[in-house]
Amino acid sequence: MNIKEQRNSRLVRILANTMKNKIERFCIPLVKGNKYLSEGKYGEAITNFNEALKFDPSNKTALFLRGNAYKNKGHTKQNLDKAIADYTEVLRFDPNYTQAYYYRGDVYMRKKQKEKAIADFSMVIKIDPEYIDAYFWRGKIHQDNGDIDFALKDFETVKKINPDNYYKVMIERYIQRIKNSFVKLNIGIELKTKSFESEEKRKNAISEYTKKLEFNPSDAETYYQRGILCYDNILGAIEDYKEAIRLNPRNADYYYELAVAYYYTDQKSWAMVALNKTLHYNCNHLASYYSRAVLYYQKGNYDKAIIDFTKYLDVKSDDANVFHCRACAYYLIGNFNCAVKDLKTSLQLNSIHDYRAYSRFLLEIIQKHMYD
Repeated sequence: MNIKEQRNSRLVRILANTMKNKIERFCIPLVKGNKYLSEGKYGEAITNFNEALKFDPSNKTALFLRGNAYKNKGHTKQNLDKAIADYTEVLRFDPNYTQAYYYRGDVYMRKKQKEKAIADFSMVIKIDPEYIDAYFWRGKIHQDNGDIDFALKDFETVKKINPDNYYKVMIERYIQRIKNSFVKLNIGIELKTKSFESEEKRKNAISEYTKKLEFNPSDAETYYQRGILCYDNILGAIEDYKEAIRLNPRNADYYYELAVAYYYTDQKSWAMVALNKTLHYNCNHLASYYSRAVLYYQKGNYDKAIIDFTKYLDVKSDDANVFHCRACAYYLIGNFNCAVKDLKTSLQLNSIHDYRAYSRFLLEIIQKHMYD
């Protein structure tokens, strides 16, 4: 064997030993660690990844997998911090390692470090604009932070990229929750009451009506007036209104107050029946249109709510609150143009109305949605 052959043979042996050394000290621990990781044996996985990293401390795959093992091992601060350290080391070697950003963002989210999580999810999206998981979780953080417009934009992007994505059901639920958060109106039906200088005088008035009914039990108006005074006993008021209606079944006001009492005892189906009766006997009963619109709105029947809000506004066109209410209903059926028009009217009519802040916020959200 000549000198050249001897040199080649020696090189082959060195390469073989090097390969054998890498297989034994790196490849086998890495494979075993990955197997343990998939089986949920995180402690054993970490031990094997540590062995692999002794051989190659800068190996991105081993660092990333060890980070996953720490992340999944247990949600202790120590484990989560070690996971972050590993993902950060991966990114030091490869600033475009998408999954390292994503998983580090996940760990930051678990640690309630929301701004850092958003930053990492945003980096994922910058590198891979169709990474739907990053959009979804960034949107969820925005929602939790109250940044509704950003949350909606991220959720809508997920739907646009993949309409049948595995977050579909959750996204629809979150979007509906977001919408409800600023269109859940604090509207109700007012309970009619009479003011008295003292509680004692109110009770004396009730006693007087009761005595009057003992002499004339067919006096429908007295039952009605006593019912109005019984705002601390709504069930008793209901019985008085029903008796008034039995005695005078064509009086719209009796039906209306009965509807209000049903509403306050959460008997909304019966309240709707009574409101329909009110409008049957008095088609110009403005409060009934408003009250029925409220019930339709709360049932999710926005088209009918709009019809009744409109009938109310045809007569009382200066009510800023009701314009806001109708705008919310328009928004929820997707009629953004009408919603915008009503919101602007609402804001112009009264600078200090109950829903002004909501009107301005909803107007901003809709306009962003329309022009994005």
